[in-house]
Amino acid sequence: MEKSNSSDRFIVLREDADPDVLWNIEVFRSDEAKDGYETSDMADELRDEIIGLLGEPPMRIEAHPYSAIPVLPGDAE
Repeated sequence: MEKSNSSDRFIVLREDADPDVLWNIEVFRSDEAKDGYETSDMADELRDEIIGLLGEPPMRIEAHPYSAIPVLPGDAE
């Protein structure tokens, strides 16, 4: 995830009820950084790198941060 240079924050969660389920939350620096990453060759390379490790296809859920601490340089206040 750090390879993309598009995000500063990552959270990996494991479900209590099913420890085989992991959730990866990536907070992009901006909409532009997200769009730039998702249309890059790097995104394809990183997906190819992990897709074989997954037990089933990944699921994407659209969400936006409600709040985050600390505020980092470049964050909209």
